[in-house]
Amino acid sequence: MPAAPRTLSHVVLFVPDIDIAADFYCSRLGFAITDVLKGAGPFLRPKATDEHHTLFFIGTPEYMQGCEHLAFHMGGPTELMVAGTRFVKKGYQSFWGPGRHKFGSNWFWYFNSPLGCHFEYDADMDKHNDSWVAREAPMGAEAAQIVLFEIREKWAPGPPPGEKG
Repeated sequence: MPAAPRTLSHVVLFVPDIDIAADFYCSRLGFAITDVLKGAGPFLRPKATDEHHTLFFIGTPEYMQGCEHLAFHMGGPTELMVAGTRFVKKGYQSFWGPGRHKFGSNWFWYFNSPLGCHFEYDADMDKHNDSWVAREAPMGAEAAQIVLFEIREKWAPGPPPGEKG
């Protein structure tokens, strides 16, 4: 089955000053804050899109500023799982996932990339309009993920992984 990214979903940046970054994007570029992970930062979307977020800031020390990851929309959770499984089978290292986030409620699977940052496959992100009221939650596993799956090579009775039965 074809399972390739459809569009760029969002970018996550390490920023040393959350307030300056959020003010610039909200005041100058008209972004709206959709949710906030306290201890990390805000999720933002341009008001012209209904996606939960196209940008997320994570507060970090000055020396860490830059790109944490780029995310790509897949056609749905099945495409995400197919693409991610193909990546793992080709020897690429999974960083986090597969699973489903709480904020945005999008499916996710993160991988290490050769660019020194991560990339994410995502699917089925929430849609919002201007009546949405931003939520806040403390940073932690409960706020970052609703569901976290793990790939299990052996899931039924039979020979050990790698051996043919």
